[in-house]
Amino acid sequence: LHPAAENADPKIKKGLIREKIREAGGSGILPVTPEEGKRPKESARGAATADINDAKKTDQAGEQQDLVRQIGMVFEKGDHREVLRLFGLHREALLKGADPRLLQQVGNSYKALGFYDPAVRTFQAAWQGGAQGSPALVLDWAEALAGKGKVAEAVSLIQTLLERPLESREQQEKAVRMLVRYLYRQRLYPEALKTLETAGRRFPRWDQDPENRYLLGIICFEIPGMGPKSLTALRQFVAVSQDPLKMAAAYEKIGDLYFDNKQYQEAWRVYYQAGRLQPESKGTFLAKKLTQCRLLAEERPSGAAGNGVAETDPFWKKLSEHRSDQRKLDKQVNELRLN
Repeated sequence: LHPAAENADPKIKKGLIREKIREAGGSGILPVTPEEGKRPKESARGAATADINDAKKTDQAGEQQDLVRQIGMVFEKGDHREVLRLFGLHREALLKGADPRLLQQVGNSYKALGFYDPAVRTFQAAWQGGAQGSPALVLDWAEALAGKGKVAEAVSLIQTLLERPLESREQQEKAVRMLVRYLYRQRLYPEALKTLETAGRRFPRWDQDPENRYLLGIICFEIPGMGPKSLTALRQFVAVSQDPLKMAAAYEKIGDLYFDNKQYQEAWRVYYQAGRLQPESKGTFLAKKLTQCRLLAEERPSGAAGNGVAETDPFWKKLSEHRSDQRKLDKQVNELRLN
């Protein structure tokens, strides 16, 4: 070629070479170099490999979505053991870009079964995975921490959550109620009472909720000089509650308040009702209280103040519904006295 054509565009350069070959009597077809011959095959193979990888990724993504949906349906049914079984079988696949909602469901399954350590770790993973804006996750996390015994951490978590406004009033009330309960567990009774009373002024119909009356009653019970307020709140609670365990705890505290006020007949009746609802582990302890009330009531003059009760009162009316069982308990108490 002419020296000026050496630096020409490759396509132009090839065209010039073909012309020279034709002039010399050749076909004008240039031979394919080994490198050029390999390129199309390698390119095709690479494209095919990429297509296969893309198809695998699509299939894996589809399988992951199906698993997430399946676990979600199982969770809604309340089958927490099956949720954890499915998650354990496909843990590696599910943790790749896991949806924070899935992790929250898994964490709640751990929590429901009493496995608080893995529940806390799972909620933390959901938080780090992008669920920082979920109040429900924070409350679930706090509940798991409290179940683990880290009540102070749970309190701190809820207090941080309440520093910003929550969209749902239901979530606000739940957060405050949990905070009050955990302050009570830490024996921070004045702070718990202040939080509870502030909520009563902030939320309409707060005081009408039986759970809030129960919290007010058990908190005031622990604060000196607030016995009457505790008694009122607990009586209001048991008059409308349908929770046997909390009713038993409330009855026992009411009995203690009556006993401290030397109203032994009222205390006896309340302790009796607590004994009917209380787990068997406390049966003997309550029997001793019943015996003590009966003995002290017999020693008091018949006209002593505090022995009469108003049967029209909703609290006493509810107790009167179970009078038919009192003879059986009397027999048990008498046997205990003889022993």
